[in-house]
Amino acid sequence: AAKFEGTWFIPCGASVVFKEITAHGPALTKGWYYNGTTYADQTSAAQVPGGTAFTLLSGASDLFYWGVAGATFTRLGFDIATAAAGATVSWQYWNGAWVALTVSDGTTNFTVDGEVSWTAPGDWAQTSVNGTNAFYVRAVPSGVFGTAPTAVWAAPADTYVDADAATFALAFEAIMDGSTAKLARAYSTNLV
Repeated sequence: AAKFEGTWFIPCGASVVFKEITAHGPALTKGWYYNGTTYADQTSAAQVPGGTAFTLLSGASDLFYWGVAGATFTRLGFDIATAAAGATVSWQYWNGAWVALTVSDGTTNFTVDGEVSWTAPGDWAQTSVNGTNAFYVRAVPSGVFGTAPTAVWAAPADTYVDADAATFALAFEAIMDGSTAKLARAYSTNLV
C-alpha cells in the first residue's frame, strides 16, 4: 500500500551473490485443484508468494492442474507450507490424452520447497479444464496422503543467472506505482 521511491541499500554478509533476472516466466492462467468431484480455483492463492496455504493433493482421486494459455512452460516453483507424507506424485501433460511427463522433481514429492522442471514435449496441446483453455500439466498422486501437502506459492518460476551457473528463483514480482516498477522482490527461503 505504500509508495516506494529513492535508493535502497541492503546490508549483506560475506559471500552474498546478486543475480540478474534474465527472463520472467509466463504468467499462470489457472491453477485448478480437483478433489475427484469438484474444481476449486487456486490461481490467486498460487500466485501470491507467502500467501494463504492451499492444498496441492490429498485423496487418491485428487488432481492439481497448472495451465498457461497460449504458451508452453518448463518449470513450476513451489513454496511448501506442509510437507507431504504417505504418497508420491507423478506428472502428466495433454497431447490428446493425458500422458506421463518426465520431470526433475526438486520438491521430492511436495516434501520441500523447490522446483519441478521438464522439457516441453513437442506434441503438447492446449485443452480445456473446467472451461479454461491452456497448456496444462497436472500432478497425480499414487494414493492417499497421510499428510496432505500444502503450499503458499506455486507457479511458473523465473530464470536468473550469475557468472557461475544458471539457477531458478521461486518467484519474482514488481510492485507498481502506475506503470513504473518501484520495488523488486525475490522470494525463496529468504526474503530480499
